[in-house]
Amino acid sequence: MELTSAPLHKGQVFWRRLLLTASILTSWTSATPDYYGPSVPIEAVPPHVAEGDNLLIRIPNIGKATISWFRELGFGTLEWARLAQFSKSKGVYWKGEQYTDRHKIYDNGSMFIQNISNANGGKYDVFIHLDDRRVMLFATGIVHVYRELPLPFIQFNTTTLKELDPVFLTCSFHIPHYNALRYNSIRWLLNGQSLELTNRMKLSQKNSTLTIDPVIRKDSGEYQCELYNSQSSKRSNVIQLDIIVSPTTAQVTVEAVPPHVAEGDNVLLLVHNLPATLQAFYWYRRETDVERNKIAGYLMFSNIKNTGPAYSGREMIYPNGSLLLQKATQKDAGAYMLYMVTENFNFRSASLQIRVHKTVTTLSIQVTNTTLKELDSVFLACFSNELETSISWFFNAISIYWLFNGQMLGLTNRMKLSQNNSTLRIYPVRREDSGNYQCRVSNPASSKRSNHIRLRILPSPTTAQVTVEAVPPHLAEGKNVLLLVHTPKKTVHSFYWHKGESAVKRNVIAQFLISNNTNETGPAYSGREMMYPNGSLFFQNVTQKDAGIYLVFMIMENFHVMRASVQFTVHPK
Repeated sequence: MELTSAPLHKGQVFWRRLLLTASILTSWTSATPDYYGPSVPIEAVPPHVAEGDNLLIRIPNIGKATISWFRELGFGTLEWARLAQFSKSKGVYWKGEQYTDRHKIYDNGSMFIQNISNANGGKYDVFIHLDDRRVMLFATGIVHVYRELPLPFIQFNTTTLKELDPVFLTCSFHIPHYNALRYNSIRWLLNGQSLELTNRMKLSQKNSTLTIDPVIRKDSGEYQCELYNSQSSKRSNVIQLDIIVSPTTAQVTVEAVPPHVAEGDNVLLLVHNLPATLQAFYWYRRETDVERNKIAGYLMFSNIKNTGPAYSGREMIYPNGSLLLQKATQKDAGAYMLYMVTENFNFRSASLQIRVHKTVTTLSIQVTNTTLKELDSVFLACFSNELETSISWFFNAISIYWLFNGQMLGLTNRMKLSQNNSTLRIYPVRREDSGNYQCRVSNPASSKRSNHIRLRILPSPTTAQVTVEAVPPHLAEGKNVLLLVHTPKKTVHSFYWHKGESAVKRNVIAQFLISNNTNETGPAYSGREMMYPNGSLFFQNVTQKDAGIYLVFMIMENFHVMRASVQFTVHPK
């Protein structure tokens, strides 16, 4: 209850509240027309009172007076009963028929009502006669008592449903709905947040019943109803809805054609197994069937198409349920949902994701040098001509490959790639590295090759000084052969023997470190090879599989590399 006060004169003041409301009309009369009484503020304590609370209507100390309280026996009856009268000068109380043990009149004339109930509502008058003045003050007001908010609870038909089933939730009270909703309202919550209604959800006139028809998986969660007014609110118990996927939902599928689309191209959202009893279907952005996400719809019986707020002008809907999206942009990427209405107003849905990729830009290669001497190093970098930055700026899902003479480059242990493959380093280069190099950049929607760069590797003048011969060059199976190394008169640090002409790790037979006179074998070691400190390799009990080319690498002083190869044949016994 809220009270306002004003000077007691020929006018009106109003005394209001929300749960307990009293309007007090104050006026005064006097035997002396020119005399105006003092301001007498009247206050309700507390200002807001629910049924069962206590109410004090407080009158300030105004000196000696006789104060009388009256209560109307019924609204509009004009029949009054005196509650009580108190003379401050005489200290005398008088109690009327309406006075109960819950009423009390204080010495200053204020009235206290304990444990207020609906029966205490009605119209009240108070008369204040000032003993030392010829003034009569008068106030009247109406007290409305409302019940405290009841605790709501939810009634339901079931909490575990199959997808496409209906569900009904009713917000109930232990008092009649009319009384609960006369001065209050209902709202619904999902997972503690205000429920966002879709076109599958309906509320009754006073929001007391929520119908979801049909339910889908996203409707699973915790539901509550809340009874509220401007002063307070109360929430119901929590009801958990569990939606089981309907086996019929999987019969309708949607695919993106192509599954990955380049920016600016078209993509078709193709529908398979459209129901024969289809009445209408709707396409939505994302996976929520709210109105703002609607792209377009199609009514089968009337062949009518309609568009929604999410329609961009680039979509085309077909009677078979498919949707064509033209000139796709990266903003178009994401989830799309097809919502279908079949006979008897059964519902189905299917969704998919589309991915839109930027078109790969024009590429080029930059190289430190295109003509090199054997044993030099070279760097090749794949660049974007448009942005003049390394290709590593590119979007996600990009792949970078290197090509040699039009074929995928086979990396050796002399070749290193940067983390994103945009830079290729070859060290040391060899004559077989001469040729055309390109980089290729691709994503799931497009691919481009750079221009080609031709590397020319000149032989090192020191390479020819190393020779290897097979002793004997031809031998029978089961015999031994020595691969004899003739080295230049320079300091050799280490030797490496390889099977075949490729110096890759899997072809290493053995290595010899002269500094500490140690041998170390590699993946191609068979157990029949023996390496000597001069770099020669002795091969025992050869087989026809041993025939072929062998390569020796020598690390010289100043870390120069020298190489030589040899070939021998093995004849059957």
